[in-house]
Amino acid sequence: MTKNFILIISFSLMLGSSLFSQISSDNFNESTYQKATLFLKNKDTLNGFARIKDFNTVHFKKERNDKKVKFTHKKLLGLQLVKDNFIKNFKYKLLLLGKALFF
Repeated sequence: MTKNFILIISFSLMLGSSLFSQISSDNFNESTYQKATLFLKNKDTLNGFARIKDFNTVHFKKERNDKKVKFTHKKLLGLQLVKDNFIKNFKYKLLLLGKALFF
């Protein structure tokens, strides 16, 4: 009886902590447009709204209702997303295969 109780409590604690880790500030939802700053290779910065479409493409809008503009590693150095006063930075990392991905 006591062993089952301890097992159930430990399982509940592990399950609860894994659920709350999914909600942490480190986990941004990159599939929706969020306030962002884009850092371009020509040293310019763009402020507006952006989302990471895949690990290589960023969609950017100056205003929420504007048409999206696509950026890849060819023009973009990195990206900073802001959500609920939390900031997450992304930058491209070149792989051996000649591809660049966000990390």
